[in-house]
Amino acid sequence: MAGAFSSDEVTPVSLPGYGEVPANVAKICQLTWGCTMQDPTRIRSATR
Repeated sequence: MAGAFSSDEVTPVSLPGYGEVPANVAKICQLTWGCTMQDPTRIRSATR
C-alpha cells in the first residue's frame, strides 16, 4: 500500500498553490481533499 501512495518519497516537488512540498505530500493532495484551500468548516456546513 505504501508504494501506491509514494509514502517513502520525500523529494521536493512543486505543488501549485503550496510551492515546494515532499512528493508524498503532493500525492496525497492530488488524490484527496486533504490540502484544499477552502475553509473546511464552510465545506461541512454547505453539505448539511
